[in-house]
Amino acid sequence: MNKTFIKAKRALFLSFFMMLIVSCETAIQAPYVISHLECSIVDEDDLFTFAGVLFAFTNTSSKTIISMEIHFNVFDSKTKKSPFIANNHIVSILNQNIEPTEAASICISLDEYMHYAPEQAYSIDQFYITKIAYEDGSSWSDDFGVFALSKM
Repeated sequence: MNKTFIKAKRALFLSFFMMLIVSCETAIQAPYVISHLECSIVDEDDLFTFAGVLFAFTNTSSKTIISMEIHFNVFDSKTKKSPFIANNHIVSILNQNIEPTEAASICISLDEYMHYAPEQAYSIDQFYITKIAYEDGSSWSDDFGVFALSKM
């Protein structure tokens, strides 16, 4: 067979495969809604001392959540670089029951990662729930950050 024909066949197959993947991903829906995502350096509820990530979480599934794993990156708002000596990728495990349709206000303290108090709030990037565990023993996961949010 002609090399051009083989390349065209591969390109057509790859295009079809990519369209299939994209169409499948858009049919998937997260079992939650996140709103009011922000980093704050002002704590009105004694949830952190220097900085924290706050957001509203609504469980849109029909199951009770018992825990979730949250991933995100933190950047200095001015320099867009890591504000921490260690890695700026944060992984937080939240063990909290959230009933179906219930909304919860959640705060993740950044105090343990800091070596100085910031003058302004950090920027948050690639914020997503990677795993949710339900009371019935089932789970939901987003291993690739398909539903990631950014506050850069």
